[in-house]
Amino acid sequence: MNQNSDKSNKVSSLVISNMASNHFGGRKEIVIKNKSDISFIKDELKKLSNDKSDSIQINVNNGFLEINKVYKETKVPFFSVIFTKYNGNVIRYKGKHYYYNEDLVSFLKGKLGIDYVQ
Repeated sequence: MNQNSDKSNKVSSLVISNMASNHFGGRKEIVIKNKSDISFIKDELKKLSNDKSDSIQINVNNGFLEINKVYKETKVPFFSVIFTKYNGNVIRYKGKHYYYNEDLVSFLKGKLGIDYVQ
């Protein structure tokens, strides 16, 4: 087992910060500790395909969600969801790669109490 997979198994929680609360309301931050919720998020990220980086315009947006993994007491950036004006809800994952996954976005918005629909 390599260090990365060993480290990923030790995620104790995810912290989701709502940097779009001024536009859409909802809670400013939540902590997800439920293992089935964390597994759902990880499974949805594994489904990401068709990198849209060449055609996404993220500079015009209505805010974003920042998702961090928590290892012991340390937050580590994981991915983000950007509410773009022209491209809808975009997931930024693994650097500057952009994808769509409405199931994941809807799940996160539900957890934060955001009722905004793109």
